[in-house]
Parts: sequence; structure tokens; C-alpha cells
Amino acid sequence: PGELTRLLPWELLQRRPEHLPVPGRSGYAADLVFALPLPGARGPLLLLVEHKSHRDHFTAEQLLRYAVLLRRAERTREKRHPALVLALVLH
Repeated sequence: PGELTRLLPWELLQRRPEHLPVPGRSGYAADLVFALPLPGARGPLLLLVEHKSHRDHFTAEQLLRYAVLLRRAERTREKRHPALVLALVLH
């Protein structure tokens, strides 16, 4: 929504590592991950961008798994919880 995009400080957008570690495994790789500070929030908004060239019936489960791993990685790396994970799928 236009109102929301006007409120966000897009000039502070930062790229984050795409590797999502999993203890005891090699982990997963997201396509793109960005962090954006939210005014008044304790942590950043994490933007998870996934590209799909075909229909995948398990995309929702994949994004949920990635969101959990992103929150865990942010908590470990930055010692804080992200405010929100927003997942975007591009077809």
C-alpha cells in the first residue's frame, strides 16, 4: 500500500545473508533477504524475497520455514528479534 511505503525509510535498506543455518545440517539458501529499520520498533522488518519459475505447492511451507530460520539467525547475530518477516514471492 502506498501509505505504508511512504512511511518506511527505504534509504536504510540493508542486504542480509541469504544462508539460513540449521544446527546439524547444511542449512537453506533464500533468494534475497533485506532488513529495514521500522520507526518505533525494537527490531527491523526482514524482507524475504523468493523467486519461483513454476508453480510449487510447498511454497507456503518453505516460506514459513525460512521465516523461522531468519528470526533465529537475526536473534543470534544481532541479539534482537526482528519486528516482522515479510515474505514476497515473485513468479
